Amino acid sequence: MRRVAQLARDIVRGRYGGVHELFLVAGAKPPLLIWNPTAANLRSRRLIALLSRWNGLRDSGDRPPLASRWSLAELGPLAAYTMLLGVEAHGHDIDFVYLHYGNGIARHYGEDLSGRRLSAIAGHIAVFSSSVYRAVVLRQEPLFSEHEAPRHVFVRHWQRVLLPLRDDAGRIARVVVGSIPEDPI
Repeated sequence: MRRVAQLARDIVRGRYGGVHELFLVAGAKPPLLIWNPTAANLRSRRLIALLSRWNGLRDSGDRPPLASRWSLAELGPLAAYTMLLGVEAHGHDIDFVYLHYGNGIARHYGEDLSGRRLSAIAGHIAVFSSSVYRAVVLRQEPLFSEHEAPRHVFVRHWQRVLLPLRDDAGRIARVVVGSIPEDPI
């Protein structure tokens, strides 16, 4: 609980650039962010299934599973609400590429971002996403978030679980984002 409180303070202070601004502009309440989510934190059966799959692939200890062991095809219908991002590190700069943008997310969001770089997308949601994805890569831990969507999205509320996947050298090479719309308008 202490980590959550500290993370919330960091967001309000602007440590994760643009996050606070996003929620002011969108008129949303501050997000709930929980590191190392468990089934007790989650209400969505879909996100619990995604987190369970990720946990089942871990070899030992607290290390994230290998990206080579992750398969979207094995997720079945859950793949429609799952994004897979490639992580590209250039020195201290990190960029993300949407390798798979679930069609269920695209339907609610209004656009399929597959093949696009996050750095090429403008707006507050891109700043927010980049900040949170970067934090997951640096911490190498899963994250659960709940937040309200920007006004142009046809969903009031989203739950997300972000799961890092590593390469053979131990670097985070992919980020899996399960994104479930709640309370559709």
